[in-house]
Amino acid sequence: MKIIFLLLLSLPLKAEVTTIEVAGRKSATVYLPTDFAHKKGLPLVISIHGIMSNPKIQERIFPAKNLIDKKGFVLITPFGKRNYIGLRFWNASEKCCDFFNQNPDDISYIKELIIQSQKKFFIDPKRVFLVGHSNGGILAYRFACEASEFISGIVSIAGTNVFEEINCNPSKPISILQIHGKNDRIIKYDGSLKRGFPSALDSILPWSKINNCQEAIESKITPNLTKLRFINCDKDKSVELWSLNDRNHNKSLGSELTQEILNYLF
Repeated sequence: MKIIFLLLLSLPLKAEVTTIEVAGRKSATVYLPTDFAHKKGLPLVISIHGIMSNPKIQERIFPAKNLIDKKGFVLITPFGKRNYIGLRFWNASEKCCDFFNQNPDDISYIKELIIQSQKKFFIDPKRVFLVGHSNGGILAYRFACEASEFISGIVSIAGTNVFEEINCNPSKPISILQIHGKNDRIIKYDGSLKRGFPSALDSILPWSKINNCQEAIESKITPNLTKLRFINCDKDKSVELWSLNDRNHNKSLGSELTQEILNYLF
């Protein structure tokens, strides 16, 4: 019996799973560290899927769930509304992706997720982050413009920023990280004039001005990864572009790069 008890103690604990309920929305799943009850002031990451996607697919692209205990944070994975042909989407901008003019208020929805999580899970309000893929990345940029008081930074994975600095009035500086593959054929690395999507670089340039950054540094980290960093920004924030030579639109970032993203955030 003693041996069995010791074996049970040695088994890895699974992260606690719960939900957040918002009227008119599918339940958002919340993943908590195994030692959540003994910690206060944890970071919060909201991982936002793209169009025609869902949290399960988002987890393959940004596999953060397995790093919850290692990094000590709370992860929320919400569902976008379904459109009239059954595809999930986010109302991120005029260009993407409310194609049937349903006009869901996704900004208020993300706000409510943050408010509830702060009440229930004792989140550190200075360490709240959005990580969005594609349509979810565009939503993250919109949220940064319209509700920056709720967050500390965003990560856009293969998304794009369609908001010029003249039309973006955040109440405070926040960190911006754009991650983009040069083989992306959906939201192209070099942009698309026809679709009104700027390039990966042009997505972050407005934020380098909004954050009043003073210096740009480019570093080739690996043969596949190059980082362009705007530094000396207001409030010690940064604006960065991580360019991946071999990545297409839906390729997984993998656990190593996902951990590097989390290290960047907190």
